[in-house]
Amino acid sequence: MVLASSNPPTSAAPEAGSQRAPTGYPSRTSDRGVVAPSKWSQARWPLGTCPWLLPEAVARICPPRYADEASLEQVRGYLSRRVWLWPGQETVLLTDLHADADAFLDSVEAAGMIHRRGPGRQDIEVTPRGSTAKLILAGDFLDKGPHNLDLLRAVKSVRDAGAQLIILAGNHDVRTLVGVSCFGAQDPGLSHMFVRMGKKSVKLFSEIHQGYTKGRAHEYHALNDAAIHQAINPRDGWHEAFPPVARKYVSEAKIARELVRIEEKREQLREAIHDAGMSLVDYYAAVCAFRHLFLDEDGEFAWLFSEMKLAHREGAVLFLHAGVDDSIAELIRRKGHDSLNMAFQDLKARGAWFELYNGPVGNVFRTKYRDSEPPMTEAGVRDLNARGILAIAHGHRNITLGQRMIFRQGLLNFECDASIDRNTRALTGLSARGAAATVFRNDGSVVAVSSDYPSCKVFEPSQFCAVTVA
Repeated sequence: MVLASSNPPTSAAPEAGSQRAPTGYPSRTSDRGVVAPSKWSQARWPLGTCPWLLPEAVARICPPRYADEASLEQVRGYLSRRVWLWPGQETVLLTDLHADADAFLDSVEAAGMIHRRGPGRQDIEVTPRGSTAKLILAGDFLDKGPHNLDLLRAVKSVRDAGAQLIILAGNHDVRTLVGVSCFGAQDPGLSHMFVRMGKKSVKLFSEIHQGYTKGRAHEYHALNDAAIHQAINPRDGWHEAFPPVARKYVSEAKIARELVRIEEKREQLREAIHDAGMSLVDYYAAVCAFRHLFLDEDGEFAWLFSEMKLAHREGAVLFLHAGVDDSIAELIRRKGHDSLNMAFQDLKARGAWFELYNGPVGNVFRTKYRDSEPPMTEAGVRDLNARGILAIAHGHRNITLGQRMIFRQGLLNFECDASIDRNTRALTGLSARGAAATVFRNDGSVVAVSSDYPSCKVFEPSQFCAVTVA
């Protein structure tokens, strides 16, 4: 099946919203099934649509953080003479939920996947789209936001209502898994990983303390403060033993930074535990409870890490948390994207925590394409293209004016971390509550809904190339 090209939208005045659209960005009445927020929504999002891609002349006057967004001409040049394989099933991407259940539910509602019957987490029912589409949650469930456990319960409520979920790994999630797994480790490559979680993890363990272990620490362990302090911190001689172990995966510059950062994080962790009103005995009891809740088969949140994958592919788009480099692209060309998931599961099963977090697999959920990180070059793009992958869709790099499309080394990226959790929004000066969803629709379009942009952005590959349905 080949999808026909759509007629380009006509220009109209931008709609009102929390941010003004760039000059020259047309808008039109919605015909993309965008739903109005219910009275129980904490966020507001646009109902009208506009073309996602701007001509180069207009793109030059965009806000500074969007000045490198892909232009209409760039995408036309990239896609001409290519064939875009479209998923046979509608797909919705949410990412970087960061412990905000309200932002999650509002985003799922904005995607048209649920109806709200009331204000509670359980007061939902899935829509026809919600029962048939794939909902990809691209990592970073934990940290930053107000309530880690509430978010996870909300995610489960959406699944229990009938949604099909795909769980991808984010750096915050894996860092927590690795840190807890390395508590008390003797290996110099691992003994610092608990401290490396830092103060950001304390909110999660404080929630577990309040909900499960407060006043019951003796039921979880028999260690005193001194023993826990010794187990938390890197062993004597770690500063000398760590560099030789790390050099296989980490540059000398990053090793030097790590040695300094661990000292900083150790003090920050101590202060954060104290500020949360916990003793070390309390804190470690919460860590023990985490192991049951998240890692035992019958744990309430065991599904998070047991189902977690590194990457998911739908047609010409590869979904992951952060990005790819040349080594990962070459592996995908040779063995397919499932080889990434197999490598991820193997490293977890072997307890190869340092390699998991710092090696090539870790780059998939950590990279921000810094000069110190493994490179992504034109060779990597060719490897992905050879596998039929024309774009990646990801989070990890929080942005403040809705989703955007950019090129990295010639590869098209859908950047979808639209800063929806309320704590990130407060830090970045965004108002009220946030919601964002990126919908790969059955009609061959991509619709980006964000509470921080006055129109839903629409991208239609069939305007630029042939599109076939998988």
